[in-house]
Amino acid sequence: MTSNEGDADAVQVPSGPTGTFVRFSSCRRPYGDDVLIFTVEAEGPGLSAAIGVTTVAGDGLVEFLQSLDDDFRGWPGKRTWTSLANELELSATHQGQSVDLQWTLRFPQEPGTGVRCWIATLTSLFSLEKT
Repeated sequence: MTSNEGDADAVQVPSGPTGTFVRFSSCRRPYGDDVLIFTVEAEGPGLSAAIGVTTVAGDGLVEFLQSLDDDFRGWPGKRTWTSLANELELSATHQGQSVDLQWTLRFPQEPGTGVRCWIATLTSLFSLEKT
């Protein structure tokens, strides 16, 4: 994961050799409480998607990511984290020497507005090297 030079608070996760990435940015607490809102963007050839994600104190995202790091030697099955309103889902599957991360962004249909829903999913494959 890398910081994006254009936004000091942004974190960008590369997703393969094609320049595809997922970026987290614009993290804010608009109400001064535990409600945390941030933007997630997914970009690559033929894909450009962005969604605002609302969580309560992160909804365990930090702990989910920490568990993947803690268990870098492997785990059975798929681990999944989902945001409060289901706008973002992150699934991780251990593949022996790598971890397959699937990032799914969902824009729900808004009844009565004519706005359609969309879903964008990117897959990142990370080689495991623990120092």
